[in-house]
Amino acid sequence: MEPLEKYFPILALIALVVGLGGLIFGVVAFKKTSQLVAFSDVQEATSGNSENIVSLQEQVRSLGERYADLANLQNAVDQTRRGMQTLSGQLSEVRNQVKSDAVKIADLEAKLGAKDEESPSSSSVTFITPGPAPSQRPDPDLLTPAEDGSGRMQYTIRRGDTPSTVARKMGIDLDSLLQANPGIEPRYLRIGQKLYIPRN
Repeated sequence: MEPLEKYFPILALIALVVGLGGLIFGVVAFKKTSQLVAFSDVQEATSGNSENIVSLQEQVRSLGERYADLANLQNAVDQTRRGMQTLSGQLSEVRNQVKSDAVKIADLEAKLGAKDEESPSSSSVTFITPGPAPSQRPDPDLLTPAEDGSGRMQYTIRRGDTPSTVARKMGIDLDSLLQANPGIEPRYLRIGQKLYIPRN
């Protein structure tokens, strides 16, 4: 047994070296495993970021398309607004023309009525185009203060009055009379109706 006892220290040393080697190998293996896990986590995070980037790119593209749609819609709205302004101007011109024609018709009807009353047997009718309003001062007896307290004066429509005859009586321009009374119907003035008379 003595010869074997001589080798115990050597065997113990060998066992110690082998144990240390196993320990070192285990530590290294543990570190490698940790690095692999960390690398795997990084890969997963990178994959998730890639998906997020793709999603953001799709959202940006969608927003770009919506912006283009909004720009087209704004252009359509602007064109419609310009068209409405043009139409409004044309309607205003037509309205003014209709009012002017109505005044002329009312004058002609009044003249025809006056001719019929003067000479019912007459077969000829003379049309006189109304000229500019004479520069005369209105008869103050024909005017009354406006009831709205605005300080304006009013004329009360009498039998046979038309906008043109009222303008002549008041010594004002016909257009001024019509502008001062935008709501009147020149062909349908009523006896007793009041018209505002603008100041000269």
